[in-house]
Amino acid sequence: MEKLSFAPIFGDGMVLQRNKELTIWGKASDEGTVRVYLGDYRSESNVINGEWKCSFPPMDATTGLTLLAKQGGEVIRIQNIMIGDVWLAGGQSNMEFFLRYEAHFEEARVLPKNPMIRMYTCPRIAYEGQKPYQSGCGYWFGEEDPAWETFSSAAYWFARELQPQLDVPVGIISCNWGGTSASAWVPANSLRDSELEVYLSDYEAAIAGKDIEENKQLSMRGWAFQEDPDHMKEWAGVMYGIDRQAQLERLVNRANNPAIPMGPYNKNRPGCLHEQMITPIQNCAIKGVLWYQGENDVHHAPLYSKLFETLIFKWRKIWGQDIPFIFAQLAPFGEWLALDGRLFPEIRRQQERVSKTVPNCYMISTSDVGMYYDIHPKEKKTLGHRYFLQAMDKVYEKPCLSDAPVIDKGHIKDDRIILEFQNSGCGLKVQGNPDALFEVYQGESRVKPKDICLSENKAVLCFGQPITAPVKIEFAQSPYYEVNIFNSAGLPALPACMTLEVAHDFC
Repeated sequence: MEKLSFAPIFGDGMVLQRNKELTIWGKASDEGTVRVYLGDYRSESNVINGEWKCSFPPMDATTGLTLLAKQGGEVIRIQNIMIGDVWLAGGQSNMEFFLRYEAHFEEARVLPKNPMIRMYTCPRIAYEGQKPYQSGCGYWFGEEDPAWETFSSAAYWFARELQPQLDVPVGIISCNWGGTSASAWVPANSLRDSELEVYLSDYEAAIAGKDIEENKQLSMRGWAFQEDPDHMKEWAGVMYGIDRQAQLERLVNRANNPAIPMGPYNKNRPGCLHEQMITPIQNCAIKGVLWYQGENDVHHAPLYSKLFETLIFKWRKIWGQDIPFIFAQLAPFGEWLALDGRLFPEIRRQQERVSKTVPNCYMISTSDVGMYYDIHPKEKKTLGHRYFLQAMDKVYEKPCLSDAPVIDKGHIKDDRIILEFQNSGCGLKVQGNPDALFEVYQGESRVKPKDICLSENKAVLCFGQPITAPVKIEFAQSPYYEVNIFNSAGLPALPACMTLEVAHDFC
């Protein structure tokens, strides 16, 4: 018999979404009715198979509410409920990335505490029955709690800017896990009957002929290693950042670390994290999603836009609304541990495609924060600010320059290529020399401009002799690059690629 309880997402000091129908749910004995009270509202539910669910009408922003549930003589309550805006921060390690690892952590530590910001980190669960081994998860907290240091840095800085502008409570649900494919965050059956079925085929191939019990034993050994305090301490040092030589030494010294094989206990099996981490919170109304992911899908890079679209559509379906997605394009990157960024340019192109073709999806630029020898940019405050600009402009309809500049069109005129940027604001600004960012090809041969000038919303590439053949122009198309062209809002230009015909405009 289940004891009367709320679902784990409910807790003291939490934030519920304003102006949307609210669902409150939990568990109870198999008999009777559960009555639930929230502020001045009351709802009730019959218990079915040990579970209950109540609905409440949309409410305005407020604070100091009590959530009460009764069944028979049993009463449970949650206090200090706030109504405001709730955002879900999803993805892999660059969204998970702890505040204490971030470049501006010391600045954050001395900021005045904001009691209107509340945070919740979802326990990272890969299989049914797994006990969470990370601290600071499974409850709501504020900036004074020790769990604050291990909260999503980008999401925290987003909330820190957003709350004063809205003047309502802001809650962030951090639901992410480093090293995960987007295929783990969607229902496994959504990958069938399309080119995405390759993710299911990969899984079947990985487990074919493997002994189930042996897989379990190896998995438990791997998870025990992940939970080991000495390993967690050593890994924290890696996340703070180590140089390339130390990375190479680590690869040698830790080559025999216990690994978790692909199978029923691996976090990256198709559908795993949707089932274990999204399903438990899918009834919780949210304002939108912040997303940073893609590094773990380079093995099927040309399929990423399809995979990401599937995730967006499935999440919107289960939340029952066209929730906005604001996501980061993958940052410039060269090498880190055993990984490299060779296929990052393709993932970036796939991400841009989603931003252009899927309604209510917006992409932020990371073009100036990348690190050649670290896949985890430490400038998460910068990214939080860019998430904030997109939210204010696109979601809250407070007009501001939130989009990064991007080459929109161009044409050839005599010995010059003239490129026009969208989203330049009051004009483009250059910090340093932009020459290395532009690669121009005639056929298979690369031709270098003699001079590059930027003015207002244009970049003019001068070659000193007439251009008589079509040219292909690549801007920031390498795995690692350092964009130093910004619009008037300080947003760095996005990668771009185009082909120009002689004497014809490109549109």
